[in-house]
Amino acid sequence: MSEPKRILLVDDQATFAKAIEIALADTGCEIQSVTDPELGLQKALSETWDLLLLDMHMPVMNGVEFLHHLREAGCQIRTVVMSSDSSLTPVQDIEPYHVEAFVLKPIQLHDFSDLLEKLIGLSLFPKGNERTANDTP
Repeated sequence: MSEPKRILLVDDQATFAKAIEIALADTGCEIQSVTDPELGLQKALSETWDLLLLDMHMPVMNGVEFLHHLREAGCQIRTVVMSSDSSLTPVQDIEPYHVEAFVLKPIQLHDFSDLLEKLIGLSLFPKGNERTANDTP
């Protein structure tokens, strides 16, 4: 059996991090949440991850600074940047750092699941377990 996918979530909002952990609970992945971006950077650089979920707006070190340090250290972990800022500014700021996707908060779970499946083969809604509006209990 293959190793579980490892996801590092760096977001200063503990409630958002917990919601993501709950959404990913049944996928079999290993997710670690870090609310301190400096600690998150240490974890990103010292361990092997399949995916980094990174908030743009954090105290002490924002997402752009985090990406700068990460890439400067030679770490090319696949990264999804998240923000509640819908302006184009965050996208322009992260463009030089090669990220896989930019996701707006609040996250739409079906779109998020599609993204995870595309990037690391992980689905929040396994095929065959989906129900439609016409299904009867």
